[in-house]
Amino acid sequence: IASLRIRTPAGNLCVFTVYLHSGARAAERREALRVMARHIPPAEHWTVWIAGDFNFVMDDDERMCATSGTFTGQLDAAEASEWRREARRLGLRELFQEQYTHGTSGGSSKLDRVWTSRHMAERLDSEEFIAAGRWCRPLSNHRPVHFGVRLHVRERPLAMVSAVLKDPRWKLCLETGWDELCRRAGTISGWATLRLYKQLMWEA
Repeated sequence: IASLRIRTPAGNLCVFTVYLHSGARAAERREALRVMARHIPPAEHWTVWIAGDFNFVMDDDERMCATSGTFTGQLDAAEASEWRREARRLGLRELFQEQYTHGTSGGSSKLDRVWTSRHMAERLDSEEFIAAGRWCRPLSNHRPVHFGVRLHVRERPLAMVSAVLKDPRWKLCLETGWDELCRRAGTISGWATLRLYKQLMWEA
């Protein structure tokens, strides 16, 4: 496990790269994750990314035996349960992609994973993506996993201009526009309400 921390005026970034013990070495993998967890900075002050080969799966159908055609991911249930609890405590969530990323004559599994602390609200202005790449045998039994974040609107500044926020006309336009938006939208979810309000802040 290795990590890189970058502090900037726009925010702090912490990246971990992971390669855990392979085979029947669950105890070593669990201890490695516990050590890593102690060095993960708080999600409210840092954007954290963790990516790499975890060498265990999170769900039963994420490993399949080639000879029997049955799922065998339940063998990793204890590891998965412990890491899932720890990730939740640290404010981490996994970027989901459904493809197997490791394959041999014995079977296939989804060992290569990506976790992040990005808050769901940040997806209002951006799009996260993740996809398994093409197999690159005989170089490796793993597929590359591509992931990242795309900004939706690049021409806008990343923060509201303070002069606009102080202008009393902006607040008036916001209140007036919000009443009209609520009238037209009717009953909507909290997520949709947040998206509408943020959109209106820019348009006002």
